[in-house]
Amino acid sequence: MTAPNASLRRLGPRSTTYVEEAERARIAHELHDDVAQRFAALIMSLHEMSATTDLRTREAAERSLQIAEALIKHIRSVALCLHPPLLDTLGLVSAIQHMVDECVRETGFRITISARPRTLAVDQDIAIACYRVVQEAVTNAIRHAHANRIRIKLRQRRHLLLVTVKDDGIGFAVPSVLKRSLVGIHVGVLGMRARILALGGRFAIDSAPGVGTALYAILPRSRVMAVESLSTFPRAASACAGDIPYGSQVLL
Repeated sequence: MTAPNASLRRLGPRSTTYVEEAERARIAHELHDDVAQRFAALIMSLHEMSATTDLRTREAAERSLQIAEALIKHIRSVALCLHPPLLDTLGLVSAIQHMVDECVRETGFRITISARPRTLAVDQDIAIACYRVVQEAVTNAIRHAHANRIRIKLRQRRHLLLVTVKDDGIGFAVPSVLKRSLVGIHVGVLGMRARILALGGRFAIDSAPGVGTALYAILPRSRVMAVESLSTFPRAASACAGDIPYGSQVLL
């Protein structure tokens, strides 16, 4: 283990997550403010070259222009995935809504989000963890679940934030996925769990082959708020998400 890695390990999971997100934000800003701007300047030059009367030069410039425009679009998409700026400016619900809108536009999936209240009062690290968990859950549903619909619910209850992501896809055997995640397969599940537990929350997955998947997370809205209600996880999650099929629920 290198010295820097050892130092981060000593900081604990929450501090390590904070450092990771800070680095994500730095890279995202650099991609958007520096790299993307340089590509924008290149595109302007290629537009000028494409107006030339020389046929070969014009065709080469037009081909290069197509590549550059695709690259700048990809760079901006990567920057957005690394750190959504809306999370800083407009808050958690708007950031998730924008992510949902982009997913719907790109994939055609039916994805809905319901938040009560629309403006959630949560600490920044709680908001980041919630965003990442929803992002991972939606990505997994799109890539693996063969779902027709994904539903996201956010509920603020006193000092708790309750998060639910449900899909109507093919589902999976939770114990099997957890076992494989321990050997490096399906590690997204462990990543979501680690984020939630590092902030003092509770995390559960409810799924079985053929019945879809439901993900539940309960987080304190603030690091300084008491979290005594976390001991009533099943009842609180039920109040947030409706009836839960407990038969296959696994609490993590």
